[in-house]
Amino acid sequence: MILGFAEGFPTMLKGEIAMFKMKPQIHYAEDDCPVTAPDGFPKDDELQFEIEMLDFFKAKVVAEDLGVVKKIVDEGKGWETPREPYEVTARITARTADGKEINPSKEESYFFTIGKSEVPKGLEMGIGTMARKEKAIIFVSSTYLTKSSLMPQLEGLEEVHFDVELVQFIQVRDMLGDGRLIKRRVVDGKGEFPMDCPLHDSLLRVHYKGMLLDEPKSVFYNTRVDNDGEPLEFYSGEGLVPEGFEMCVRLMLPGEKSIVTCPPDFAYDKFPRPANVPEGAHVQWEIELLGFEMPKVTDLFISLLLSLISTVVIDISFSVVEQFLSLIDNFPDSDEVCGS
Repeated sequence: MILGFAEGFPTMLKGEIAMFKMKPQIHYAEDDCPVTAPDGFPKDDELQFEIEMLDFFKAKVVAEDLGVVKKIVDEGKGWETPREPYEVTARITARTADGKEINPSKEESYFFTIGKSEVPKGLEMGIGTMARKEKAIIFVSSTYLTKSSLMPQLEGLEEVHFDVELVQFIQVRDMLGDGRLIKRRVVDGKGEFPMDCPLHDSLLRVHYKGMLLDEPKSVFYNTRVDNDGEPLEFYSGEGLVPEGFEMCVRLMLPGEKSIVTCPPDFAYDKFPRPANVPEGAHVQWEIELLGFEMPKVTDLFISLLLSLISTVVIDISFSVVEQFLSLIDNFPDSDEVCGS
């Protein structure tokens, strides 16, 4: 696109007709102009362009080389977007640049995991910018069309347009980055992630069920059964639950239910182990965060004030002692006093 269009189009309204007058340096005579003028074209003259803005859509450049571009049809809900290794459910229709359907539109949704090459790379990149319930058209060039179970045949395709409706995605977090401690959200909580999570030390209330990762998934503890139906209450930051358990609960929203798969070194190998959990056991927790309470501002203020007062008192005490010692050092000897 020539520079004059790039600067002028954003000033127009839908349905507007306008006349652009452009000097050579902002149309085809521009240095490194991306559009080549035909032979004999008066590119060194001042030109006028009559433009009618028929329509426009909100779009996002996903790949810097314009190999993946997303056109937003309907805005989604919230700001969270899927990333590796989130599990995604979407309705997807693929068409060639001239509108020919490659895989017909289907009512049923397609399920895949981000990062497992189950859809073409460019499509995955585009979906990674979408919010829940968003509808978009993702334009993907051949450079980003990789083979996948969704589209095993790609020969002869220069560009594909994907009509996508992001139905849902499940947040899956690799807490350690090595696939050993995995948190999988199965029921959404209330609020916005991560602002409404108990990131700071708080009093937390949870129901949980702990299971061994053996064949029958033996349950070794269930708050609803083994704690008279009462939830577990604990203060985070005090080592009252296994490290892997607390790491995951801190990233949950109130009302959220998650399944956590945990290795032994973040479960019970470094924490008091229940009698029915063998040493070196991998475990799975089903956790529901009922709610949490952060320390009150007044409590924090009083704590800080007491800390400040004690520091001041200590400083004053040291100051008094130092002055006393200084007086002793400078006090004349008794012989000198008597001699005078």
